[in-house]
Amino acid sequence: MTIKEIAKLCGVSTSTVSKVINNYPTIPEETKKRIREVMEKYNYVPNAAASGLSSGNFRNVGILGFLNNDESPFSHPLFSQILVYFQAEINKHGYDLLFVDKLVRGRQRTYLQNCRSRNVSGVLLFGSIVDKMMLDLMRSDIPTIAFDYYGSDTFSVHCNNIEAMEKLTDYCIEKGHRNIMILCGDDNIVSRYRLLGYKNSLYKNGIEVKDEYIKVIPFYDDDLAFNITKDVLLNHPEITCILYPDDYTAIVGLKAINCLGKKAPEDISIAGFDGLKICKILPRQLTTMEQNCEIIGKTLASNLIRMMESGIKEVDKIELDAKLIEGESVGKIN
Repeated sequence: MTIKEIAKLCGVSTSTVSKVINNYPTIPEETKKRIREVMEKYNYVPNAAASGLSSGNFRNVGILGFLNNDESPFSHPLFSQILVYFQAEINKHGYDLLFVDKLVRGRQRTYLQNCRSRNVSGVLLFGSIVDKMMLDLMRSDIPTIAFDYYGSDTFSVHCNNIEAMEKLTDYCIEKGHRNIMILCGDDNIVSRYRLLGYKNSLYKNGIEVKDEYIKVIPFYDDDLAFNITKDVLLNHPEITCILYPDDYTAIVGLKAINCLGKKAPEDISIAGFDGLKICKILPRQLTTMEQNCEIIGKTLASNLIRMMESGIKEVDKIELDAKLIEGESVGKIN
């Protein structure tokens, strides 16, 4: 079924059908109703590109993820869970999702050039947002919104990372732990803020901050997380608790503990960060700080939609609370 055939069946011109598809207000309601009934009867789906050309609104939302080690952020369960709720929300408002890369028809281009060539109305940013091409896109006229970004170039949504890590560390101290190791992620503002929360908790509880208890590990470096955990168990019995940068890495730590024939929290306590769904189905639920992926995804979507539909690009920050999930991986010691 084509637009010409729809027009012929309805006794109108093809331009009238096109105007109905693009919801022009000048078409009488009775005509709109007749055309839409025929379209529904024959399962006619308008061509999105053609509709965009005629209306000037392509309703495409770009998704752009970048990490320093070329690992896709969407391989991480947290980003994937947020994206599920983000996509559901923008789809409800008639927007389509497009993944943005550096290639346009096989040729190397910037992120901004790619977005313009694909008629993107707005962009959601994930990952390490320090790349020059990322900054060029954020500083353009295209509305952008980012997760876990603290700069002044785009609208951003993030959890209260300092307070959340301070609360998690407080909880471990309340359980009697004083020698607590923290594994920090890549050197970025989120990792630095969480480290600050950890230090704040130690300071206010009168516990010395020891540099040897602070380890930086690259994003998704399973081997290093595994080996550090083993080393603590084998060579540092004074350390009674390890804080991991995310739940995924904490699960790697659990594997190392089990490989040595030991258990958490009987032999060592551990805690993660994010509150991934998988942590609820582990034999023992992981102690963690839960980021509400549904609220994050919907908050990102609603604010980006508002900017796209108003035509006004905003730079603002929304900070969301993380929730302590006590779980069963942090034990009480005397």
